[in-house]
Amino acid sequence: MTELAIDGPEWGAYVAAHSESCVFHHPSWTLLLAECYGFRPFALAARTDGAATLGGGIPVLEVGTIRRARWISQPFTDSCPPLVDARFGPLLAAELDAAVLAAGVRRLEVRGSFPGLEAPDHFDAVTHALELDDDPDVVLARVSRHVRKNLRAGERAGLVVRRGETERDLTETFYRLQLETRRRLGVPIQPRRWYRLLWRKILEPGLGFLLLAQRGATPVAGAVFLAWNRTLTAKYSASTAAEWGIRPNDRVFWEAMLWGCENGYHTFDFGRTDCAADGLRRFKRAWGGVERPLHYTVFGSPAGDRQLPSTVTALVRETLRHSPLVATRALGELFYRFAA
Repeated sequence: MTELAIDGPEWGAYVAAHSESCVFHHPSWTLLLAECYGFRPFALAARTDGAATLGGGIPVLEVGTIRRARWISQPFTDSCPPLVDARFGPLLAAELDAAVLAAGVRRLEVRGSFPGLEAPDHFDAVTHALELDDDPDVVLARVSRHVRKNLRAGERAGLVVRRGETERDLTETFYRLQLETRRRLGVPIQPRRWYRLLWRKILEPGLGFLLLAQRGATPVAGAVFLAWNRTLTAKYSASTAAEWGIRPNDRVFWEAMLWGCENGYHTFDFGRTDCAADGLRRFKRAWGGVERPLHYTVFGSPAGDRQLPSTVTALVRETLRHSPLVATRALGELFYRFAA
């Protein structure tokens, strides 16, 4: 097993050449997480013929303290399966298992399953992916009547979707929508520095974009989409509840899909959904998204970190829902990195 610099030429070239790589394998995503939250970034790779060729690998961030260090591929990331051909999957898995033992870390969590290894029957989350086409009408024909009705509602209301052009579009306009959305869900928001770095390291260099829906001069919804290797990934979505009647989120997603069709993208990835989130699963299936189980693979200690009891988590969520926006923001600024 070889440890590589995440921003070194060997890992970057391997990611760029691999047909299954996604934006979360890209060095820029790992470096963004590392800079924002103070994690140590690197890649772990197995060689197939001596020291010449990489046969598989994963990007990794080391989190926690020295005595309680963990490796994750990757934190705050829905899915990041290993980049490896099926015939080398078992070899990579065996070398990763040995690397965890040799390094003395508690465990390694890989957010995906290994080609060539049998996936477990149990899973807690799913993904949804939609096939895009050069002709947007082909994609539109696959969506449900309900979605098409929602798109017409937005048109009648005069919704206008624009692309975020400045850092302030993300760190001010979208941030306010996201802050409202996260409070409504009862969860803290990422620290504001995350959005500044997201713009500078991902969106500005062309690895994604921000779309904002406006009714008149008022922003009512927005979403961040990541773009790499002909896959368009929906990462963050936010809206104001007062305008749900005109379905601004649907309009934003459709505009992103149009961009993907026009720019040669073949897949629209809706990201992770917990199995219990029935409403969100219905929303993604209504677009024609194909649902697949999402498996995570753990090496080393299978036991997770100590977590808050579900009753305490529920109490925190309910408290945040009825707290000022500043509470949602403060909790994220102080503690978000510890959720890795």
